[in-house]
Amino acid sequence: MPYERLKPDLRVLGKLALVACLTGIVASACDTGYKFTTSQPGPGSQTSGSGSATTSPRALAPECLAGNLVARGGRRQDPGNPGGAIGDVMISNSARVACELSGVPSLGLRRVHGSALVVQDAHGETPTLAPVVVQPRGKSTAELVFTWQNWCGQNPGPLAMQIVLKSGGKLIAPLNGALGSYVPTCDRPDTPSVLRVEYAYVPAGAANLASA
Repeated sequence: MPYERLKPDLRVLGKLALVACLTGIVASACDTGYKFTTSQPGPGSQTSGSGSATTSPRALAPECLAGNLVARGGRRQDPGNPGGAIGDVMISNSARVACELSGVPSLGLRRVHGSALVVQDAHGETPTLAPVVVQPRGKSTAELVFTWQNWCGQNPGPLAMQIVLKSGGKLIAPLNGALGSYVPTCDRPDTPSVLRVEYAYVPAGAANLASA
């Protein structure tokens, strides 16, 4: 077959290959291990307010102040990591105006009576997501998803999570929601217990484990 007759087919094949390559790159970059939806709740904690917060690629509201936020969470056994815990914290805004949650917070765990648990905060490994705008007066709710692994101490009893926002403000969230109060098992006694932000922040109900 003459070479000139092959040229149109080669051009088409080249374009198809390029599209396939770009599609693969985008899919790989967006594969977070979670499925996002607005029709199902997150891992299981109660939500407050009448709707979900909205994501924004740029600042549309002032940064949320810790004193204006109300938070509550819970945790259960992680289906993707037997022995580990996965949980969420639901965050609402009690102020008169909308505010924005952005950046990756630092996390800590405290017993309800005050003493801190010794856990390693692995927030530096968390991808940065678009800011979430939380509507005023509890009209919408944002969600923070976390995992906790390898607890080798005694049962700590009722816990609360300390969330240090990007602005530096501190928010305390009791972990007594409907999701539960699962404590991870001790898998590696010679390594630290690790607390990690998986997603911060997403509109409430948007984060679901792919394997759940």
